[in-house]
Amino acid sequence: AALRVSLAETEAAAAAARSLATYEAALAAATQAVSRQLGLLRGAPSDPPAAYDLPVPLAATLRQFQARADELAHRRADAVKQRDVAATGLREVASQMRKLEQRGAIPTLEALTAARARRDATWEQVLAAWTARIDGAPVDGLPLPQAYPRTVEAADAIADRLRVDAALVADANELGLRRGKAEGDRADAAGRLAEADAEHSAWQSRWRATWQPCGIEPGTVAEMLEWRDHW
Repeated sequence: AALRVSLAETEAAAAAARSLATYEAALAAATQAVSRQLGLLRGAPSDPPAAYDLPVPLAATLRQFQARADELAHRRADAVKQRDVAATGLREVASQMRKLEQRGAIPTLEALTAARARRDATWEQVLAAWTARIDGAPVDGLPLPQAYPRTVEAADAIADRLRVDAALVADANELGLRRGKAEGDRADAAGRLAEADAEHSAWQSRWRATWQPCGIEPGTVAEMLEWRDHW
């Protein structure tokens, strides 16, 4: 009977020892896991109880930060796409404009207006000289009697080309409109990019400030959400 009691006590002691070894192994594994998690965060205390007491932000707060970051990233991507499309459009317009210019100087209404204004001003000089019975000041190094016909010819030549080269003028005007739109889109995209970058900078400041009470330098929102799940 004494032997059986001794054997029973020995078996119980052995079982307890095995349970203790299992418990100690589990505790060591858990401690290592905690240490690894804490090691992922710069500034986090190495003492698990101290880490447990950290004022970690709520998971809902972190998800709000993630949603805002996604929104800003989407806005920035749209602005970059708009900028690139505008840049491509400007290159295409420049290429087509060079092809048109290879066919000769493109007449414009602005050039016609300027030529007519020069013609009219020269005519006023002619009238003034005739009234005063003087030769008058030369124009472009030519006496008034020769200069005025030149200004008339220049204005008429532009007017003729506007009629003859109507298709060329129309193409040039269309390219000018496309260039103006592309330049406007590029400027708008630059403004949107600057705004998105400024808002992202402010977001980063708020993100770091959210973790400041913990004394932790945070990683990305996804990393901090994963860390919080194991915290």
